[in-house]
Amino acid sequence: MCAEPGAVSAATGSLTITLLGTSDMAAKTFNRSLTAEQIRAALDYNPYTGLFRWRYRHNMSNAWNGKHTGQPAGSNGSECVKILINHRMYKAHRLAWVWMTGEWPTGLVDHIDGNPTNNIWGNLREATHIQNTANAARLWRHNTSGFRGVHWNTKRQVWTARIFHKGTVSYLGRFATPSEAHEAYVKAATAIHGEYARQSTTLPNLPKKPAA
Repeated sequence: MCAEPGAVSAATGSLTITLLGTSDMAAKTFNRSLTAEQIRAALDYNPYTGLFRWRYRHNMSNAWNGKHTGQPAGSNGSECVKILINHRMYKAHRLAWVWMTGEWPTGLVDHIDGNPTNNIWGNLREATHIQNTANAARLWRHNTSGFRGVHWNTKRQVWTARIFHKGTVSYLGRFATPSEAHEAYVKAATAIHGEYARQSTTLPNLPKKPAA
């Protein structure tokens, strides 16, 4: 998931980022100051590669246009591609949505494959915060199983599966292997989130079980 950036200082180019918690997401207001026409005038977007390139901009200097026209736009941050336009920072996937549809998305824009830098048009879809979180590829840092929703119960020496939804944790059972526990999680996630449920998320070099 990509945190919505704040304003960029024209003098320093510095970026102030405010990270919002889950409870704040519903009240978050995205920057929608650009129209589709303004975005298309500034940028070319290739829906097959997901890449943006700068167009000749009449409000910019000859030096700027000589350096940037036709060149790739945006930079990869820690989570997604961001593009600076008129001293404001925008997420590339949201710009792609406006470029293609002519309107700002009403909610979030989800990357179907879980890769926040892959802005191919066929990889983008609108989503609520809950749907976007359900499809996140990243595991919680304390996860040692390599599977979403799967945890090692040290006391009972078994793998357990559970799912969190709307403030409630549902226990899904105990299992001999993490893959079996993950199957139970995927079944429950699909029932709740449908097409937004991430089917598999694993870590490399998965141990058979944590040390007791």
